[in-house]
Amino acid sequence: MALKLSLLAMHLFLLLASTSKAHASVFDVTSATYGAKPGSNVSKALAKAWSDACALPSASKVVVPSGTYKLKEATFRGSCKAPIEMQVQGTLHAPADASQLTRPDTWVDFQYIDMLTLSGGGTFDGQGALAWSQNDCHKNKNCNLFPLICASNSSPIPKFRT
Repeated sequence: MALKLSLLAMHLFLLLASTSKAHASVFDVTSATYGAKPGSNVSKALAKAWSDACALPSASKVVVPSGTYKLKEATFRGSCKAPIEMQVQGTLHAPADASQLTRPDTWVDFQYIDMLTLSGGGTFDGQGALAWSQNDCHKNKNCNLFPLICASNSSPIPKFRT
């Protein structure tokens, strides 16, 4: 009888283990590990969280919680080992001065990422009104290009404000 109960318990355990959903590991940029704070530059925290999440062999999620953060620039590069989600709930602000960027034509770059999900309802704010006031692109065909959000070989990009 004890053997039958043990086998039944083992089968039940295996059934539950095989039907449970895998939960993504969450990398919150405001956690103690990454240290981002609303109002501050989130670039390093976001880069480190992305690197850690991308290296995992199971699904992962990078979270930017509600709040307004400065984002000097960012490159999110694959290939990641498993599906990855970037959940932006807050607002990421581009630098007011494009000369702060190392690549003057790119602010945020998503490269070579398969199985990418961008979610959260947040905003990538390129500060377009400020940028337009600092150059003459509306009159001059040879003006400096505005920094962009680029995606190469990746999923569609979320909403953006310029």
